[in-house]
Amino acid sequence: MVTSNVPELNPLLRWIPGGCLVVEQGIVEAANAEAAVVLSATPEQLLGARLDSLVIEEHQPLVAELEKAIGSRPLTLEVRARGSLDPFELTYRPGFGGPTGAVVGVRSMLREYRLSALAGAELTHDQTTGLPNRLYLLSQLNERITASRARPLAIACVWIDELDGLRSSRGEHAVSRVLREVASRMGRRLRGPDLLGRLDESGFLALLSSEAPTKQIAEIGQRLRDEIAFPVDFNDTLISFTASIAVASIGADRPTLAEAVAAVEAAASRAKHSGGNHTEVFPVKAPVNKSNSEGPASL
Repeated sequence: MVTSNVPELNPLLRWIPGGCLVVEQGIVEAANAEAAVVLSATPEQLLGARLDSLVIEEHQPLVAELEKAIGSRPLTLEVRARGSLDPFELTYRPGFGGPTGAVVGVRSMLREYRLSALAGAELTHDQTTGLPNRLYLLSQLNERITASRARPLAIACVWIDELDGLRSSRGEHAVSRVLREVASRMGRRLRGPDLLGRLDESGFLALLSSEAPTKQIAEIGQRLRDEIAFPVDFNDTLISFTASIAVASIGADRPTLAEAVAAVEAAASRAKHSGGNHTEVFPVKAPVNKSNSEGPASL
């Protein structure tokens, strides 16, 4: 099935194999059913949408750069779908129908990511620590938040304070050593259903299957912070550092992923501006009106 604002494009999309969009000045003018499946939308929902609006916010600048491509050489980019966080590949072929038009191939990468997750390979895992990377970790958080049967869920976020200062004084190898050791120390405290990943350059996020009350979660967080920040041996010297930790319990009235991420990032900002060595319990709340909430916005 093909849906198009320009009927003349329908024969073209019928003959192109796989998922395909036709865009003009960055706006989707036509879409086939295969592309809609990959993007978790209907072809009608895709028509008139900006190409960069179909991906998560942190990938939108990359898609916008594709639209500036000069010449006819195909360009390929790996991104995440805004509505589902599923990984897919865009192949952008500029110059169709004029200098501002393009044919865009859309291919799901779910199979590759599932194999990578089983193997702990680079598509889904951080090369320094071996932990799940940010996008894979957030896709797992999204699955747990949106599961039809809500299960107990808490999150623990850990940031290594002043990592840039450590990098300046001791070098990149010392930073990598600290990151790996913190990952190992956190991993030893987790249970089977829990998942630990690297959230950003200095941060880790643990997804916990927990029914513990807030006070107990706070106590666990404090003990975890003290254990993590124990000095690390590097080249026969000890590296001393501090860590900040924030924990939250997510109740039965689940937030969207965007709201959970916003709460985590707000906690990170408070930890940074407190000077580090910070512990807090932060709220993760569901939207007042879920019908008005959107999919993941800032990931």
